Amino acid sequence: MTTVLSTRIDRTSSLRYFIHFDPGASDDPAWVVADESTGKWLGVIDTDYLLIPGNGFLYAIGRTNKIHTERRKYAVREGKVVEVTQPYLYVGLDTHTKIPIALLSGKDTGEVIAQIPKGEKIHVLLSEGDYLLVKSNFGLVGWFKTSASRESPDFDGIYFDGD
Repeated sequence: MTTVLSTRIDRTSSLRYFIHFDPGASDDPAWVVADESTGKWLGVIDTDYLLIPGNGFLYAIGRTNKIHTERRKYAVREGKVVEVTQPYLYVGLDTHTKIPIALLSGKDTGEVIAQIPKGEKIHVLLSEGDYLLVKSNFGLVGWFKTSASRESPDFDGIYFDGD
């Protein structure tokens, strides 16, 4: 692990933090936030890139053990790094299907909105866990549960989420 910098996460605060980088044992990068005065670890953020704009928040962009590139927001609260949760994660991926898929009106259930053939262009809008909100080439929008695996990913750009 390498100490990258000493900084204030909030430019209006006097609190300072060490930001450490760990490339990970299997190319799983992580950033460790520690209290500069005590050295105590406050949290670990598993991501490729960490942005610290000085507004009191940490922004993470990466695909470490995730099915797609994610953008997440964090804050230090009560001595711990905590995620500022979003209802969904933005994906914004233009891709095509590698298998035929059905878009549903609800996650795992509901009416079939569209049948998308193999090789069709799609736009993946959002994700919630393994569920993806997908827009068809025609513009219909529905949910699809990915089975992302090493052997048969459903779309280019959606990956197996582990080692």
